[in-house]
Amino acid sequence: MSEHSSPSAPETISRPRGKRVFIVILALLAGIGGYSGWWWFAVGQLEKGISLWIEARRAEGIEIGYDSLRINGYPAFIHIELTKPKATPLNGDDWSWQGERLAFEGRPWAYSRVTYDLSGGQSGRILLDGKGEPFTFEAKILAGEAVLKKGSINTVRTRGEELTFKLINRENTITITQIETFLEHQDNQQSHLDARLRDLRISRLAGSSLGERVRHLRIKTTFHGRVPPRQSADALARWRDDGGELDVTSLDLSYGPLQVSGNGKFVLDYALQPAGTFSARIVGVSSALDSFQRNGKIGPRDAMAVKLAVGVLSKSPEGGGERYLDVPVKIENRTPHIGPFKLKPLPPINW
Repeated sequence: MSEHSSPSAPETISRPRGKRVFIVILALLAGIGGYSGWWWFAVGQLEKGISLWIEARRAEGIEIGYDSLRINGYPAFIHIELTKPKATPLNGDDWSWQGERLAFEGRPWAYSRVTYDLSGGQSGRILLDGKGEPFTFEAKILAGEAVLKKGSINTVRTRGEELTFKLINRENTITITQIETFLEHQDNQQSHLDARLRDLRISRLAGSSLGERVRHLRIKTTFHGRVPPRQSADALARWRDDGGELDVTSLDLSYGPLQVSGNGKFVLDYALQPAGTFSARIVGVSSALDSFQRNGKIGPRDAMAVKLAVGVLSKSPEGGGERYLDVPVKIENRTPHIGPFKLKPLPPINW
């Protein structure tokens, strides 16, 4: 009896083990199938969010299109890439935009929060003085993160490096070494923008007394009222009449020898021209006057007179340092007023 029972023992033990292995395999297959279903459901939700956003832009008079759409990234990501994305107006306005590619990426379990990448070349036409001007735009890096809510962008962060914007016919080039922005839309029709730029160069300023380079610019603003997607005269007039205004809560600028900080409020006047008041603190006025004098923008006598006035009106910071000047700035009827000085009127903006 013992000789026949011992060989059957391994077979008795292996049957439960085989059954357990089979159950584990079934569970794994079920899990993979369930997750795959969830992945495709999340893809559908993300595609739906993009479609809703495109429909919302169309309702605002902007047609969004692309040549092709590709989806991959399974299993950990959802990656959607649009080739040759484009935007054109439906009302015949002379502007347009087209990029090389636009990529979105998100997690299947958090498809309302996506990263995006718009790096590369872009081109189109931008409205200036009432007509479309062709432009090109290159970005080594232009990427960020967006949070979608009911088909609209709720918040968006952007980071860019080595950006170049060119107006082809006007031979004007703007380059930015680095930019960071954060934009938030709120349900009470307020939008907050926080933008930080480093090493901004504007070619048209190359011959100016202070040069073409802005070393640093940071601005925090709040837009009150729903900003119209199309900057037409009728749309802007409605925005103004509905209480639309722009609050500059903080400005910090380093340009040449000047350090400027301040805050203010701006609106559109009856002629749809910018108007408002601004409180500015300026450091480096004397050094700027020296630059103006060296470039023949101001005579020695006038420079001395302004320096004397600045010396009287300026203050020294607590703890020492370069003197600063607190100056009220006002724009009214296109005419800037800096303190008691009235400057040359600004050119009109033709919407």
